[in-house]
Amino acid sequence: MASIYANGARAHHKFTLAANEISTSKDDNASSVSFQFSLSPVVSGYDWRYWGNSISYTVTVNGNAYTGTIPDYDGYSTVILKSGNLSVPHNADGSKTLTFGFTVTDKAGMSYTCGNASATGSVALTRILRNPPTVTASVEDINAATLALTGDKGKLVRYFSNASYAVEAVAHDGASVTGLSAVCGSKIRSGATGVFENVESGNFVFAATDSYGNSASKNLNLPVIAYVRLSCNPEMTRPDAAGNMAVRVSGSCFNSSFGKEQNVLSVAFRYREAEGSFGDWAEMTVDQTGNSYTAQGQLTGLDYQKTYVFQVRAQDRLDAVETAEYTAKAVPVFDWGENDFNVNGALKVAGETVADFVTEGALSGNWHYRKWQSGVAECWGEIDFTIAFAGSSPAYYSTNTLSCTLPEGLFRADPIATASVQNAAGAYVVPCVYNCSMSALGICFGRFYGGTDDVPAKVKIYAIGKWK
Repeated sequence: MASIYANGARAHHKFTLAANEISTSKDDNASSVSFQFSLSPVVSGYDWRYWGNSISYTVTVNGNAYTGTIPDYDGYSTVILKSGNLSVPHNADGSKTLTFGFTVTDKAGMSYTCGNASATGSVALTRILRNPPTVTASVEDINAATLALTGDKGKLVRYFSNASYAVEAVAHDGASVTGLSAVCGSKIRSGATGVFENVESGNFVFAATDSYGNSASKNLNLPVIAYVRLSCNPEMTRPDAAGNMAVRVSGSCFNSSFGKEQNVLSVAFRYREAEGSFGDWAEMTVDQTGNSYTAQGQLTGLDYQKTYVFQVRAQDRLDAVETAEYTAKAVPVFDWGENDFNVNGALKVAGETVADFVTEGALSGNWHYRKWQSGVAECWGEIDFTIAFAGSSPAYYSTNTLSCTLPEGLFRADPIATASVQNAAGAYVVPCVYNCSMSALGICFGRFYGGTDDVPAKVKIYAIGKWK
Protein backbone atom coordinates (compact mmCIF):
# COMPACT_ATOMS: atom_id res chain seq x y z
CA MET A 1 0.00 0.00 0.00
CA ALA A 2 1.33 3.43 -0.94
CA SER A 3 -0.30 6.83 -0.69
CA ILE A 4 0.42 10.47 -1.44
CA TYR A 5 -1.40 13.59 -0.28
CA ALA A 6 -1.49 17.37 -0.60
CA ASN A 7 -3.46 20.14 1.11
CA GLY A 8 -5.48 22.59 -0.89
CA ALA A 9 -3.91 25.99 -1.42
CA ARG A 10 -6.16 27.56 1.25
CA ALA A 11 -5.06 24.89 3.83
CA HIS A 12 -8.65 23.91 4.74
CA HIS A 13 -8.80 20.63 2.80
CA LYS A 14 -6.61 17.52 2.25
CA PHE A 15 -6.51 15.31 -0.85
CA THR A 16 -5.14 11.71 -0.62
CA LEU A 17 -4.41 9.21 -3.40
CA ALA A 18 -3.73 5.60 -2.30
CA ALA A 19 -2.59 2.73 -4.55
CA ASN A 20 -2.62 -0.93 -3.57
CA GLU A 21 -1.24 -4.03 -5.34
CA ILE A 22 -3.95 -6.68 -5.10
CA SER A 23 -2.38 -9.62 -6.93
CA THR A 24 0.13 -10.66 -9.60
CA SER A 25 -0.18 -12.90 -12.63
CA LYS A 26 2.89 -14.78 -13.86
CA ASP A 27 1.11 -15.79 -17.05
CA ASP A 28 0.18 -12.18 -17.87
CA ASN A 29 3.33 -10.69 -16.33
CA ALA A 30 1.08 -8.07 -14.74
CA SER A 31 -0.26 -6.88 -11.38
CA SER A 32 -3.83 -6.03 -10.43
CA VAL A 33 -3.83 -2.61 -8.74
CA SER A 34 -6.60 -0.65 -7.00
CA PHE A 35 -6.60 3.08 -6.29
CA GLN A 36 -8.70 5.50 -4.23
CA PHE A 37 -8.76 9.32 -4.34
CA SER A 38 -10.39 11.07 -1.36
CA LEU A 39 -11.12 14.49 0.16
CA SER A 40 -11.07 15.19 3.91
CA PRO A 41 -11.08 18.32 6.12
CA VAL A 42 -7.96 19.90 7.58
CA VAL A 43 -10.10 22.53 9.27
CA SER A 44 -13.77 21.54 9.59
CA GLY A 45 -16.61 23.75 8.42
CA TYR A 46 -15.36 24.90 5.06
CA ASP A 47 -18.07 23.69 2.69
CA TRP A 48 -19.48 24.72 -0.68
CA ARG A 49 -22.54 24.08 -2.85
CA TYR A 50 -23.55 24.30 -6.48
CA TRP A 51 -20.19 25.05 -7.98
CA GLY A 52 -20.70 22.65 -10.89
CA ASN A 53 -17.49 21.92 -12.75
CA SER A 54 -15.54 24.88 -11.36
CA ILE A 55 -13.58 22.56 -9.04
CA SER A 56 -12.11 19.63 -11.01
CA TYR A 57 -9.43 16.91 -10.53
CA THR A 58 -7.37 14.50 -12.62
CA VAL A 59 -5.98 11.26 -11.16
CA THR A 60 -3.22 9.47 -13.11
CA VAL A 61 -2.24 5.84 -12.35
CA ASN A 62 0.41 4.21 -14.55
CA GLY A 63 -0.30 6.72 -17.27
CA ASN A 64 -4.10 6.22 -17.14
CA ALA A 65 -6.01 9.44 -16.42
CA TYR A 66 -9.28 9.59 -14.44
CA THR A 67 -11.12 12.96 -14.20
CA GLY A 68 -14.06 14.40 -12.26
CA THR A 69 -15.52 17.47 -10.53
CA ILE A 70 -16.32 18.41 -6.93
CA PRO A 71 -19.51 20.57 -7.10
CA ASP A 72 -20.39 20.11 -3.40
CA TYR A 73 -18.58 19.31 -0.12
CA ASP A 74 -20.05 19.36 3.43
CA GLY A 75 -16.82 20.52 5.13
CA TYR A 76 -16.74 17.65 7.64
CA SER A 77 -16.67 14.22 5.95
CA THR A 78 -14.01 12.11 4.22
CA VAL A 79 -15.35 11.65 0.72
CA ILE A 80 -14.09 9.15 -1.88
CA LEU A 81 -13.96 11.14 -5.09
CA LYS A 82 -12.65 8.38 -7.37
CA SER A 83 -11.66 4.71 -7.05
CA GLY A 84 -10.97 1.87 -9.45
CA ASN A 85 -8.94 -1.15 -10.47
CA LEU A 86 -6.55 -1.67 -13.35
CA SER A 87 -4.07 -4.23 -14.69
CA VAL A 88 -0.49 -2.96 -14.73
CA PRO A 89 1.86 -4.74 -17.15
CA HIS A 90 5.39 -5.41 -15.85
CA ASN A 91 8.68 -5.06 -17.67
CA ALA A 92 10.07 -8.06 -19.51
CA ASP A 93 12.23 -9.04 -16.54
CA GLY A 94 9.20 -9.02 -14.23
CA SER A 95 9.98 -5.73 -12.48
CA LYS A 96 7.69 -2.69 -12.37
CA THR A 97 7.63 0.72 -10.70
CA LEU A 98 4.10 2.12 -10.49
CA THR A 99 3.78 5.93 -10.86
CA PHE A 100 0.67 7.78 -9.74
CA GLY A 101 -0.41 11.34 -8.97
CA PHE A 102 -3.24 13.91 -8.95
CA THR A 103 -4.01 17.56 -9.64
CA VAL A 104 -6.92 19.63 -8.31
CA THR A 105 -7.92 22.86 -10.08
CA ASP A 106 -10.16 25.34 -8.19
CA LYS A 107 -11.62 27.95 -10.58
CA ALA A 108 -14.28 29.04 -8.03
CA GLY A 109 -11.66 31.11 -6.25
CA MET A 110 -13.72 31.45 -3.07
CA SER A 111 -12.20 31.65 0.40
CA TYR A 112 -14.15 28.61 1.58
CA THR A 113 -13.31 26.34 -1.39
CA CYS A 114 -10.21 24.15 -1.48
CA GLY A 115 -7.82 25.93 -3.81
CA ASN A 116 -5.42 24.15 -6.16
CA ALA A 117 -3.48 20.99 -5.07
CA SER A 118 -1.17 18.37 -6.64
CA ALA A 119 1.13 15.45 -5.70
CA THR A 120 3.02 12.62 -7.42
CA GLY A 121 4.54 9.37 -6.17
CA SER A 122 5.84 5.93 -7.12
CA VAL A 123 6.05 2.45 -5.63
CA ALA A 124 7.88 -0.74 -6.70
CA LEU A 125 5.46 -3.57 -7.37
CA THR A 126 6.27 -7.18 -6.61
CA ARG A 127 8.73 -8.53 -9.11
CA ILE A 128 7.18 -11.36 -11.07
CA LEU A 129 9.78 -14.10 -11.34
CA ARG A 130 10.27 -15.30 -14.87
CA ASN A 131 11.17 -18.88 -15.65
CA PRO A 132 14.95 -19.37 -15.42
CA PRO A 133 16.82 -20.95 -18.31
CA THR A 134 17.00 -24.72 -18.68
CA VAL A 135 20.57 -26.06 -18.56
CA THR A 136 21.93 -29.29 -20.06
CA ALA A 137 25.58 -30.42 -20.04
CA SER A 138 27.88 -33.34 -20.78
CA VAL A 139 31.45 -34.27 -19.75
CA GLU A 140 33.88 -36.88 -21.07
CA ASP A 141 37.55 -37.77 -20.71
CA ILE A 142 39.56 -37.09 -23.87
CA ASN A 143 43.03 -38.12 -22.61
CA ALA A 144 44.01 -41.17 -24.67
CA ALA A 145 46.42 -42.41 -21.96
CA THR A 146 43.79 -42.54 -19.22
CA LEU A 147 41.07 -43.83 -21.57
CA ALA A 148 43.29 -46.79 -22.44
CA LEU A 149 43.46 -47.68 -18.74
CA THR A 150 39.83 -47.06 -17.73
CA GLY A 151 38.10 -48.05 -20.97
CA ASP A 152 35.35 -45.56 -20.07
CA LYS A 153 35.20 -41.91 -21.19
CA GLY A 154 32.70 -41.26 -18.40
CA LYS A 155 35.29 -42.17 -15.74
CA LEU A 156 38.13 -39.84 -14.73
CA VAL A 157 41.61 -40.44 -13.32
CA ARG A 158 42.70 -37.88 -10.75
CA TYR A 159 45.56 -35.59 -11.86
CA PHE A 160 45.66 -36.98 -15.43
CA SER A 161 42.25 -36.97 -17.14
CA ASN A 162 41.37 -34.07 -19.45
CA ALA A 163 37.64 -33.46 -19.05
CA SER A 164 35.97 -31.98 -22.13
CA TYR A 165 32.57 -30.40 -21.49
CA ALA A 166 29.67 -28.95 -23.47
CA VAL A 167 26.89 -26.88 -21.90
CA GLU A 168 23.67 -25.58 -23.44
CA ALA A 169 20.84 -23.45 -22.10
CA VAL A 170 17.34 -22.53 -23.30
CA ALA A 171 15.88 -19.21 -22.11
CA HIS A 172 12.16 -18.71 -21.43
CA ASP A 173 9.52 -15.98 -21.41
CA GLY A 174 11.13 -14.05 -24.21
CA ALA A 175 14.55 -13.85 -22.59
CA SER A 176 17.87 -14.72 -24.23
CA VAL A 177 20.88 -16.58 -22.83
CA THR A 178 23.64 -14.11 -21.97
CA GLY A 179 26.25 -16.26 -20.21
CA LEU A 180 27.46 -19.86 -19.80
CA SER A 181 30.10 -21.10 -17.34
CA ALA A 182 31.58 -24.31 -15.92
CA VAL A 183 33.37 -25.00 -12.62
CA CYS A 184 35.46 -28.02 -11.59
CA GLY A 185 37.19 -27.75 -8.22
CA SER A 186 39.06 -24.45 -8.19
CA LYS A 187 39.05 -24.12 -11.99
CA ILE A 188 36.51 -21.94 -13.84
CA ARG A 189 35.76 -21.84 -17.55
CA SER A 190 33.34 -19.69 -19.58
CA GLY A 191 31.60 -20.46 -22.83
CA ALA A 192 29.62 -23.34 -24.26
CA THR A 193 32.60 -25.73 -24.57
CA GLY A 194 35.99 -26.19 -22.94
CA VAL A 195 38.47 -28.58 -21.35
CA PHE A 196 39.54 -29.02 -17.74
CA GLU A 197 43.06 -30.46 -17.88
CA ASN A 198 44.48 -32.77 -15.20
CA VAL A 199 41.28 -32.78 -13.15
CA GLU A 200 41.35 -33.35 -9.40
CA SER A 201 37.58 -33.64 -8.91
CA GLY A 202 34.68 -35.30 -10.66
CA ASN A 203 32.16 -32.65 -9.56
CA PHE A 204 31.17 -30.19 -12.29
CA VAL A 205 28.78 -27.24 -11.93
CA PHE A 206 27.37 -25.62 -15.08
CA ALA A 207 25.51 -22.32 -14.96
CA ALA A 208 23.57 -20.09 -17.33
CA THR A 209 22.20 -16.56 -17.04
CA ASP A 210 19.52 -14.89 -19.15
CA SER A 211 18.78 -11.34 -20.20
CA TYR A 212 16.32 -10.95 -17.30
CA GLY A 213 19.10 -11.61 -14.79
CA ASN A 214 17.77 -15.06 -13.92
CA SER A 215 20.26 -17.92 -13.49
CA ALA A 216 20.12 -21.69 -13.31
CA SER A 217 22.70 -24.43 -12.79
CA LYS A 218 23.21 -28.13 -13.29
CA ASN A 219 25.55 -30.48 -11.43
CA LEU A 220 27.27 -33.51 -12.92
CA ASN A 221 29.27 -35.97 -10.83
CA LEU A 222 31.59 -38.36 -12.64
CA PRO A 223 33.37 -41.24 -10.89
CA VAL A 224 37.05 -40.55 -10.23
CA ILE A 225 39.87 -43.08 -9.91
CA ALA A 226 41.81 -41.81 -6.86
CA TYR A 227 45.26 -42.03 -8.42
CA VAL A 228 48.12 -41.46 -5.95
CA ARG A 229 50.99 -39.33 -7.19
CA LEU A 230 54.19 -41.29 -7.72
CA SER A 231 57.20 -40.35 -5.57
CA CYS A 232 60.72 -41.68 -5.21
CA ASN A 233 62.85 -41.07 -2.10
CA PRO A 234 66.28 -42.73 -2.07
CA GLU A 235 68.05 -43.71 1.12
CA MET A 236 71.56 -42.26 1.12
CA THR A 237 73.48 -45.51 1.50
CA ARG A 238 77.12 -46.01 0.56
CA PRO A 239 79.46 -48.89 -0.20
CA ASP A 240 81.05 -50.69 2.71
CA ALA A 241 84.77 -51.36 3.00
CA ALA A 242 84.36 -54.62 1.08
CA GLY A 243 82.72 -52.85 -1.89
CA ASN A 244 79.14 -54.00 -1.27
CA MET A 245 76.23 -51.60 -1.38
CA ALA A 246 72.46 -51.86 -1.00
CA VAL A 247 70.51 -49.31 -3.03
CA ARG A 248 67.22 -48.61 -1.26
CA VAL A 249 64.30 -46.34 -2.12
CA SER A 250 60.74 -45.74 -0.85
CA GLY A 251 57.75 -43.69 -1.97
CA SER A 252 54.05 -43.45 -2.70
CA CYS A 253 52.25 -45.18 -5.55
CA PHE A 254 48.81 -46.14 -6.91
CA ASN A 255 48.41 -49.80 -6.03
CA SER A 256 45.09 -50.62 -7.66
CA SER A 257 43.19 -51.03 -10.93
CA PHE A 258 42.06 -48.27 -13.29
CA GLY A 259 39.11 -50.40 -14.33
CA LYS A 260 40.30 -51.89 -17.58
CA GLU A 261 43.97 -52.18 -16.65
CA GLN A 262 45.86 -52.77 -13.39
CA ASN A 263 48.57 -50.29 -12.49
CA VAL A 264 52.12 -51.70 -12.65
CA LEU A 265 55.06 -50.18 -10.76
CA SER A 266 58.73 -50.65 -11.62
CA VAL A 267 61.75 -49.14 -9.89
CA ALA A 268 65.31 -49.09 -11.24
CA PHE A 269 68.68 -47.50 -10.51
CA ARG A 270 71.82 -46.69 -12.42
CA TYR A 271 75.27 -45.51 -11.39
CA ARG A 272 78.58 -44.30 -12.68
CA GLU A 273 82.00 -43.40 -11.40
CA ALA A 274 82.28 -39.70 -10.58
CA GLU A 275 84.04 -38.90 -13.88
CA GLY A 276 82.37 -41.62 -15.95
CA SER A 277 79.09 -42.26 -17.77
CA PHE A 278 75.94 -43.94 -16.53
CA GLY A 279 75.36 -47.60 -17.25
CA ASP A 280 72.01 -49.21 -18.00
CA TRP A 281 69.08 -49.02 -15.61
CA ALA A 282 69.01 -52.01 -13.23
CA GLU A 283 65.61 -53.21 -11.99
CA MET A 284 65.07 -53.30 -8.24
CA THR A 285 62.96 -55.66 -6.14
CA VAL A 286 59.71 -53.85 -5.25
CA ASP A 287 57.47 -54.48 -2.23
CA GLN A 288 54.10 -52.65 -2.18
CA THR A 289 51.92 -52.17 0.89
CA GLY A 290 48.75 -50.17 0.28
CA ASN A 291 49.73 -47.06 -1.64
CA SER A 292 53.36 -47.14 -0.44
CA TYR A 293 56.34 -49.08 -1.69
CA THR A 294 59.95 -49.93 -0.90
CA ALA A 295 62.51 -51.19 -3.40
CA GLN A 296 66.05 -52.53 -3.11
CA GLY A 297 68.94 -53.36 -5.39
CA GLN A 298 72.36 -54.83 -4.57
CA LEU A 299 75.84 -54.02 -5.86
CA THR A 300 79.16 -55.77 -5.24
CA GLY A 301 82.73 -55.22 -6.25
CA LEU A 302 82.81 -51.46 -5.83
CA ASP A 303 86.17 -49.80 -5.18
CA TYR A 304 86.11 -48.13 -1.77
CA GLN A 305 88.68 -45.62 -2.97
CA LYS A 306 86.36 -44.31 -5.72
CA THR A 307 83.36 -41.99 -5.65
CA TYR A 308 80.13 -43.13 -7.35
CA VAL A 309 77.08 -41.19 -8.55
CA PHE A 310 73.63 -42.83 -8.33
CA GLN A 311 70.15 -42.10 -9.69
CA VAL A 312 66.83 -43.89 -9.09
CA ARG A 313 63.68 -43.98 -11.25
CA ALA A 314 60.12 -45.04 -10.43
CA GLN A 315 57.64 -45.63 -13.25
CA ASP A 316 54.00 -46.78 -13.57
CA ARG A 317 51.32 -46.84 -16.26
CA LEU A 318 50.84 -43.06 -16.16
CA ASP A 319 53.87 -41.38 -14.70
CA ALA A 320 57.64 -41.59 -14.18
CA VAL A 321 59.84 -39.74 -11.69
CA GLU A 322 63.62 -39.64 -11.42
CA THR A 323 65.61 -38.59 -8.39
CA ALA A 324 68.39 -36.07 -8.54
CA GLU A 325 71.86 -37.57 -8.77
CA TYR A 326 73.49 -38.27 -5.43
CA THR A 327 77.06 -39.19 -4.56
CA ALA A 328 78.27 -42.12 -2.45
CA LYS A 329 81.76 -43.11 -1.42
CA ALA A 330 82.88 -46.13 0.58
CA VAL A 331 84.26 -45.65 4.08
CA PRO A 332 86.93 -48.26 4.98
CA VAL A 333 87.18 -49.95 8.36
CA PHE A 334 89.88 -47.45 9.22
CA ASP A 335 91.66 -44.66 7.44
CA TRP A 336 94.40 -42.25 8.21
CA GLY A 337 95.51 -38.89 7.04
CA GLU A 338 98.42 -36.60 7.58
CA ASN A 339 97.21 -35.59 11.03
CA ASP A 340 94.78 -38.28 12.13
CA PHE A 341 93.95 -41.95 12.27
CA ASN A 342 90.21 -42.63 12.08
CA VAL A 343 88.39 -45.81 13.15
CA ASN A 344 84.99 -46.13 11.42
CA GLY A 345 83.13 -48.21 13.95
CA ALA A 346 83.44 -49.23 17.56
CA LEU A 347 86.95 -48.89 19.03
CA LYS A 348 87.88 -51.82 21.26
CA VAL A 349 90.83 -52.35 23.58
CA ALA A 350 91.53 -55.91 24.75
CA GLY A 351 88.17 -56.90 23.35
CA GLU A 352 86.28 -54.26 25.32
CA THR A 353 84.54 -51.33 23.61
CA VAL A 354 85.89 -47.95 24.64
CA ALA A 355 82.74 -46.26 25.88
CA ASP A 356 84.04 -42.69 25.95
CA PHE A 357 87.02 -40.78 24.67
CA VAL A 358 88.37 -37.27 24.39
CA THR A 359 87.40 -35.52 21.16
CA GLU A 360 89.16 -32.24 21.89
CA GLY A 361 91.63 -30.96 24.48
CA ALA A 362 93.87 -27.90 24.72
CA LEU A 363 95.29 -25.11 26.89
CA SER A 364 93.23 -21.91 26.90
CA GLY A 365 94.88 -19.15 28.93
CA ASN A 366 95.32 -20.47 32.48
CA TRP A 367 92.93 -23.33 31.76
CA HIS A 368 93.35 -26.86 30.55
CA TYR A 369 90.12 -28.22 29.07
CA ARG A 370 88.76 -31.44 27.53
CA LYS A 371 85.64 -32.39 25.62
CA TRP A 372 84.44 -36.00 25.80
CA GLN A 373 82.49 -37.85 23.10
CA SER A 374 79.68 -38.44 25.60
CA GLY A 375 79.15 -34.67 25.92
CA VAL A 376 81.02 -34.07 29.18
CA ALA A 377 83.28 -31.00 29.32
CA GLU A 378 85.82 -30.21 32.04
CA CYS A 379 88.48 -27.62 32.74
CA TRP A 380 91.04 -26.95 35.48
CA GLY A 381 93.64 -24.33 36.30
CA GLU A 382 95.89 -22.75 38.95
CA ILE A 383 95.91 -19.06 39.91
CA ASP A 384 98.30 -17.28 42.33
CA PHE A 385 96.24 -14.98 44.53
CA THR A 386 96.93 -12.96 47.68
CA ILE A 387 93.99 -13.13 50.08
CA ALA A 388 93.25 -10.17 52.37
CA PHE A 389 91.41 -11.06 55.60
CA ALA A 390 89.37 -9.15 58.18
CA GLY A 391 87.30 -10.13 61.21
CA SER A 392 88.18 -11.42 64.68
CA SER A 393 89.03 -14.71 66.38
CA PRO A 394 88.11 -17.43 65.80
CA ALA A 395 86.76 -16.78 62.25
CA TYR A 396 88.07 -14.43 59.59
CA TYR A 397 86.75 -13.61 56.12
CA SER A 398 88.34 -12.40 52.92
CA THR A 399 87.80 -8.81 51.96
CA ASN A 400 88.70 -9.50 48.34
CA THR A 401 87.41 -12.21 46.01
CA LEU A 402 88.92 -14.09 43.10
CA SER A 403 86.95 -13.68 39.84
CA CYS A 404 87.69 -16.17 37.05
CA THR A 405 86.63 -16.26 33.39
CA LEU A 406 86.03 -19.80 32.09
CA PRO A 407 87.13 -20.89 28.57
CA GLU A 408 84.81 -19.22 26.08
CA GLY A 409 82.06 -21.42 24.64
CA LEU A 410 83.15 -24.56 26.52
CA PHE A 411 79.93 -25.13 28.47
CA ARG A 412 76.37 -25.14 27.13
CA ALA A 413 74.88 -24.94 30.67
CA ASP A 414 76.13 -23.79 34.07
CA PRO A 415 78.84 -26.22 35.27
CA ILE A 416 79.70 -27.40 38.79
CA ALA A 417 82.99 -26.04 40.15
CA THR A 418 85.23 -26.72 43.16
CA ALA A 419 88.33 -24.96 44.47
CA SER A 420 91.23 -25.77 46.80
CA VAL A 421 94.09 -23.72 48.26
CA GLN A 422 97.78 -24.62 48.40
CA ASN A 423 100.91 -22.82 49.66
CA ALA A 424 99.01 -21.22 52.56
CA ALA A 425 100.44 -23.38 55.33
CA GLY A 426 99.26 -22.57 58.80
CA ALA A 427 96.54 -20.27 57.51
CA TYR A 428 93.66 -22.77 57.58
CA VAL A 429 92.17 -21.17 54.44
CA VAL A 430 88.84 -22.52 53.10
CA PRO A 431 87.68 -21.42 49.57
CA CYS A 432 84.01 -21.16 48.54
CA VAL A 433 82.79 -21.01 44.89
CA TYR A 434 79.79 -18.78 44.11
CA ASN A 435 77.91 -17.37 41.07
CA CYS A 436 79.18 -20.14 38.83
CA SER A 437 77.90 -19.67 35.22
CA MET A 438 78.83 -20.91 31.75
CA SER A 439 81.36 -18.10 31.37
CA ALA A 440 82.66 -17.15 34.85
CA LEU A 441 82.77 -17.89 38.59
CA GLY A 442 83.82 -16.20 41.83
CA ILE A 443 85.67 -17.51 44.91
CA CYS A 444 85.63 -16.11 48.46
CA PHE A 445 87.72 -17.37 51.40
CA GLY A 446 87.53 -17.99 55.16
CA ARG A 447 90.17 -18.88 57.80
CA PHE A 448 90.27 -19.95 61.42
CA TYR A 449 92.57 -18.58 64.13
CA GLY A 450 94.87 -17.03 61.63
CA GLY A 451 94.61 -13.33 62.06
CA THR A 452 94.10 -10.62 59.50
CA ASP A 453 97.45 -10.69 57.73
CA ASP A 454 97.47 -11.15 53.93
CA VAL A 455 97.96 -14.73 52.79
CA PRO A 456 99.58 -15.56 49.40
CA ALA A 457 98.11 -18.78 48.03
CA LYS A 458 97.89 -20.92 44.92
CA VAL A 459 94.19 -21.55 44.14
CA LYS A 460 93.35 -24.67 42.13
CA ILE A 461 89.97 -24.70 40.37
CA TYR A 462 88.08 -27.53 38.61
CA ALA A 463 84.77 -27.22 36.67
CA ILE A 464 82.70 -29.94 34.97
CA GLY A 465 79.56 -29.70 32.81
CA LYS A 466 78.21 -30.48 29.32
CA TRP A 467 79.38 -29.22 25.92
CA LYS A 468 76.59 -30.89 23.90
